Amino acid sequence: MDSDAWSDADEEELDAWLARDALHPGALLRAQTAWMTLDRPFAAHAASREVAALVPRFSRRGLLAGGGAAIAASIAGGVLLLGGTSYATAVGEVRRVPLDDGSIVAIDTASAIDVRLDKADRQVRLDRGEAWFQVSKD
Repeated sequence: MDSDAWSDADEEELDAWLARDALHPGALLRAQTAWMTLDRPFAAHAASREVAALVPRFSRRGLLAGGGAAIAASIAGGVLLLGGTSYATAVGEVRRVPLDDGSIVAIDTASAIDVRLDKADRQVRLDRGEAWFQVSKD
């Protein structure tokens, strides 16, 4: 009907089919509507394909590799920046630990500390329990 190959004979055949039954015009209208509905997404899809060709695409493998590298770098940076030494005692255990700056810490039973020492400062975090310190002079 919309084709260039549609002839007068085709038109006469269609008119005869439409006249044969009162339901045929409605059927033709439903078929044309369905055909137009199917044509629309393909036209929109073709246009979106042209736009998509202009936009750079990232592969899933590349994104996963980049994400993994970012996580690994974050963990390594955290270890380097936040790195320290952790000490813990079990129930009934008391430990005396000499620190690198010359200080001594006595860690009581069921206790945990995290020690970070550098040239500028000393940081000790008591995570749980009790600890006593004999701090050396700077």
